[in-house]
Amino acid sequence: RFIRDHNLGRRVRAAGWQRELASWYASADLLLSTSYEEGDPLTIREASAAGLPVIATSGYDLVEQYPRFILRSPVGMPSALASLVQQLLSQPELLMNLRRSALQYRATSNPEGMHTTYMRLVRRLLAYRLLPTALADKAHKEQITA
Repeated sequence: RFIRDHNLGRRVRAAGWQRELASWYASADLLLSTSYEEGDPLTIREASAAGLPVIATSGYDLVEQYPRFILRSPVGMPSALASLVQQLLSQPELLMNLRRSALQYRATSNPEGMHTTYMRLVRRLLAYRLLPTALADKAHKEQITA
């Protein structure tokens, strides 16, 4: 009803539950993800595989996982979300840069790429002494054998 009342029918589709998402991702300009809190959202991984930029609320732990193709908005601030959508859709160069970053992320989100990313994070945590020594030793052994 909101879509109809605000004359958004040509730009917004509320399709309900869908089993097959590849065609939706292929036809989209971006993914808008508005959760208040979520761990590792599968939709963001799927969007990156489709080369979609993402606008997401800060309810996700996104700093290490998806740093290059996500624009972040505060939780509970629809006007900030709307502003980011307008910004992204009005700047084709930014949109293309985020698409490229999403595709680059996809290229590294295989098991080897994820191992490299996690080992980089472990090394950073070790540098700040945030991991116990036993875990540090295990990470070091895995790094040598990788």
